[in-house]
Amino acid sequence: STAMVGLAYCDDYTQLAAALGLWSIGSSMLSTAPLAHLSDKVDDAKRAQAIALLRTCGDVGFLIGATGIGALADWTGSLETAMQ
Repeated sequence: STAMVGLAYCDDYTQLAAALGLWSIGSSMLSTAPLAHLSDKVDDAKRAQAIALLRTCGDVGFLIGATGIGALADWTGSLETAMQ
């Protein structure tokens, strides 16, 4: 999340590349760790359903987040306000 906040303050391509690199490292850790933990804790018979639920919750979060930021931008009349 620090890298995502940093994206708003990037002034040149070097800073942008560094922030995106940090974001990709964090994203890769956040996508594999919960999946590995879930695979260890859930029985084989229910593993597919658990993984599907995990992925669905993440997708719904992306949809709600994007919709919320769009609504905030419309409500405030400024995309800059919504992104801060």
